[in-house]
Amino acid sequence: MHDVDKYQLMAKQAMAIGYTVMNNKAKENKIFDAKKALKKLEQSRPTQSRVGLSKLRKAKAALENFEMKFTPE
Repeated sequence: MHDVDKYQLMAKQAMAIGYTVMNNKAKENKIFDAKKALKKLEQSRPTQSRVGLSKLRKAKAALENFEMKFTPE
């Protein structure tokens, strides 16, 4: 599977190089649009749910009075 990803990346690089060689006014946005990629990442990022926050609060409250006791050997 790793080899397939590597070859796919090489193909995309070759296409980008071909685009820049053939086009005198090549633009970076045509090859890779960073704003669009960041927007897509923001949309797919999972959000914290209330359940997760409530569990965090319970764990924090439970650990509030916890004391670590070490016994030297």
